[in-house]
Amino acid sequence: MPSATTVRLATRGSDLARQQATTVKATLDSRRREVTLTEVDTRGDQIRDELIHRLGKTGAFVRALDEEVLNGDLDAAVHSLKDMPTEMPEKLVVAAVPERAPSGDVLVTPDGSDIDTLPEGAVVGTSSLRRKAQLLAVRPNLEVVALRGNVDTRVEKLLAPSLQREHQARLEAVGKLAEMVGDGETAPDSKTEDADGDDTENADSRRC
Repeated sequence: MPSATTVRLATRGSDLARQQATTVKATLDSRRREVTLTEVDTRGDQIRDELIHRLGKTGAFVRALDEEVLNGDLDAAVHSLKDMPTEMPEKLVVAAVPERAPSGDVLVTPDGSDIDTLPEGAVVGTSSLRRKAQLLAVRPNLEVVALRGNVDTRVEKLLAPSLQREHQARLEAVGKLAEMVGDGETAPDSKTEDADGDDTENADSRRC
């Protein structure tokens, strides 16, 4: 059973979310705090066949975690900063912002094609409206379609030789693919500039 000094961290259950939460846990561990991780299922995780901007509410990936903190069941939650709404509950505060992961976007392809060599009409998947707009500004003759699902699963499906591919490429945040990307072309910063908060996580907790 956790002691009175144990910090109970809420995290989503995806591989990426757990990796981010583990980074925060390691930092707290190094500062003489015992830390436990608890997975919390969110609305964004439950509804996998709908695009995020169509779910109808902000905070699809953070609300359930924050409720655990507000209820006192957990002490803090680890979020990707881009998932957080612009207004937080009054009783919560951003307690820490860890070092940002590498920024930028990466085009992932199974054959090493880059933005310039993708054939006309090639289908590119992405979960970001920003990335879609920026890619079409550079290559208006591509077809860009929306994606849902965990980034690791999306990339595995693209690179698996035995599967029928729905897309010729995927456009992802480079920070999320730092340990996964094989062949691919990093998009120039001038063409795919990040939105604030991409590849940044933070821990929020209750105000004292």
